[in-house]
Amino acid sequence: MSSQLMGAGLALSAILVTVPARAETCQFRIENLPSTVALTYDAFSPSRAPFPLKFQVLNTQDNECQARFALVDSTNSTVSTWVPQNTSLKLELRPRTGVTRSSFPDHFDLNIEGGQSTEVEFDVVVLEEAVVPSGTYNERLFLNLYQSDGTTLMEQVPVNLALVSIPRAQLNISGSRGEFGSGGTVSIVDFGPAETGKARHVYVQARANASSRLSFKSMNKGRLRLLDQAEDGPSLEYKASFDGTPLDLSDISFRDIDLPYTYSGLAFELNLVLGEVAGARAGIYSDEITIEISTL
Repeated sequence: MSSQLMGAGLALSAILVTVPARAETCQFRIENLPSTVALTYDAFSPSRAPFPLKFQVLNTQDNECQARFALVDSTNSTVSTWVPQNTSLKLELRPRTGVTRSSFPDHFDLNIEGGQSTEVEFDVVVLEEAVVPSGTYNERLFLNLYQSDGTTLMEQVPVNLALVSIPRAQLNISGSRGEFGSGGTVSIVDFGPAETGKARHVYVQARANASSRLSFKSMNKGRLRLLDQAEDGPSLEYKASFDGTPLDLSDISFRDIDLPYTYSGLAFELNLVLGEVAGARAGIYSDEITIEISTL
């Protein structure tokens, strides 16, 4: 009798999986980033030139490296537009050189050859204007650099922004040829034939981003003088009041005013009333009142 051998074969196989080497981490160094970036803002200026934010980024590796970065706030939220504290001014960060906008919102792409440095420049532009009260508004942001896979390359680098709103005050007299900020203008108040108690008024429009002071100075110390006559020649008395309060024009007078932080400001009534004219010499009488505004 023959015997039959039964066997089972065990086939062994192996799959060799090649694991790619991990890409080398970018090594960047940020240089020449100013400790504070000052943004000087004039609420009433028609010029809106952007503010520059510049720094250099050095690739310390031998190979070309790509990365992206973003500005983040204290909560680690990315920002490209922001409103300085306690203002309604809106600013935006726009890339100019050295970087491009990333597909990631509020991020920017960076590509530097090995051993090379590139200058990164942004424009900080005003998106929405506002009358910002005078003073300095500090904003502390942070610069984050990321690998393409999103991992952070380095610790946050602080970026201190200081918005300096310069004190500004302007005025205009209604009815004159001019607008806020257009320089000195002359408004003529004509009483016509002189009559005791005849009144005229104009409106002094003022705007400012700080507490302000108006000054009133009469060329003839509060009197209408007959034309082409000496200082002690014939004159007529008149009274002036500003916003309901009498002005003493025998010397320079001041009025402190608080204005809303708006582009239209406020209008104040300046009243002028002729005094006694009976018995006065015939002729044309005049005076010139200079009104100026300054911030305190």
